[in-house]
Amino acid sequence: MLSRNRTLVKTIAAMGLIASGCATQTVFATDVPEGFGHDTTGGANGEVVTVTTPAQLQSALCGSLNAEGLCADDTARTIVISGTIDFRGAEGTTSGLGCDPYPNKTEALVLLNSSDTHCNGFTTSQIPYDKVGNDPLLVGSNKTVTSIDGKAIIEGRGLRLVDVKNVVIRNLTIQDINPSVIFAGDAVTLDGVDNVWIDHNKFFMIGRQMIAAGFGPVTHVTVSWNDFDGSTPYAAYGDGDHYWNMLFESSDQSVTIVNNWVHHFAGRAPIITANGSTGHGVFQIVNNYFQDGSVYGHGLNAYNGIDVLVEANFYDQVPMPILKNSDPEQVGSVFGLISGPHWAQIPCLQALKRNCGTNLIVGTSNVSGFDQDVTVLQAFKGSPYLVHPYKASQVRAVVQAQAGPGHIEVSGI
Repeated sequence: MLSRNRTLVKTIAAMGLIASGCATQTVFATDVPEGFGHDTTGGANGEVVTVTTPAQLQSALCGSLNAEGLCADDTARTIVISGTIDFRGAEGTTSGLGCDPYPNKTEALVLLNSSDTHCNGFTTSQIPYDKVGNDPLLVGSNKTVTSIDGKAIIEGRGLRLVDVKNVVIRNLTIQDINPSVIFAGDAVTLDGVDNVWIDHNKFFMIGRQMIAAGFGPVTHVTVSWNDFDGSTPYAAYGDGDHYWNMLFESSDQSVTIVNNWVHHFAGRAPIITANGSTGHGVFQIVNNYFQDGSVYGHGLNAYNGIDVLVEANFYDQVPMPILKNSDPEQVGSVFGLISGPHWAQIPCLQALKRNCGTNLIVGTSNVSGFDQDVTVLQAFKGSPYLVHPYKASQVRAVVQAQAGPGHIEVSGI
């Protein structure tokens, strides 16, 4: 099973990333989650199962259902995927009423239900898609799903975590889920979860969200060292960049997004909102490399009820790193520094007992969303889950070198 003690260590100085005369900085990709997901252990100390077929994987992830059709399997288990498990075509092709709302005709949309308004004003027709993509695999509590070599692929079908706790998803590629059709499948769905670690994966050619969270609580979650690859021929705006990226829309949320490589995207990186008038969320977005957003591209979009600490990220050619809502009643609380006088760090020193990591922005002058709302700092005051950032100037090289599958050591399996 996964070692809880072994670390993958890379020294930035050895990679030529620190100028002569500067101190050496060591960055760790650990087998213990950073941030809110710190206490997640997954299938540790349970049985270890190696799977090579779709049926084996489905059974190992969830061996029993409850009366509501949700996973009732909470047996501790480490599921080791070997090779590619391809679900495409497993349930045949179906179709749903939808439209193509984009003038380039590269990505179609299937309506969620009869009251969905996305196709208002557009010609509707039956849109074909792979049925299994919209039927994700249920995952039970106390599970680790991983691979030894980082070469394992789940193709055509995502993972769904509903009313479960203590799940680890590591060292995998999830790809090719109805890439040309919106609302026909997500890569990872979270709904009513606690203690989840999504780490060192690659998400590629996903029709809708790479991570979709809502509507029940999504607490103590860490999303780390993943490669969110949005490059696609089916881009909504016809520019090769995926729009649907990460959506968090839950009643209660505590999430750390750290050391991820998010590239070739047009939006939702991430979009965060609270489900319900009393919903609330606390997020730390730290040391991520956001690269090559499309000409329409925006990163964070936070709505009311959300506190977001944005620290030491590198925004590289992203036209709008933070999309600020035009309605003041819908604006989430953001604290993010770019640069400035020393006194700008005083609120951080008072609340966090350290300086906040300043963000680095290259290729745009649009920094309107980088507010310094001190209520965010109060939400993190005394938190044991706060990640201490390294410098944003080091993020690009470190994250590109280590994000995605194949960069961690797996032992004891």
